[in-house]
Amino acid sequence: MRFQANSVRNRTATIRFTISSRLHILEDAVQHASTFLGLISKALRANYDKVANEPLPERWVDLIHHLNERERAETDRHSRLRKPELPQ
Repeated sequence: MRFQANSVRNRTATIRFTISSRLHILEDAVQHASTFLGLISKALRANYDKVANEPLPERWVDLIHHLNERERAETDRHSRLRKPELPQ
């Protein structure tokens, strides 16, 4: 019986060592992935910052102004229709 107890302990120690070494490998992989994702993140941020700071194309600005004027005219028309007439 005593021999079996020792062999169980040895198996447990082997399992712990195997799990520990596998966790270490997994931790290294996660750390490398994190570093890689960090580099990608920095590159994307730098690229998007350039794009975000570029001026809008003139056609877009013209379209925005046109849509704003159209919306303003429509709002004015609706407000005139809603105003009740004052009695004379």
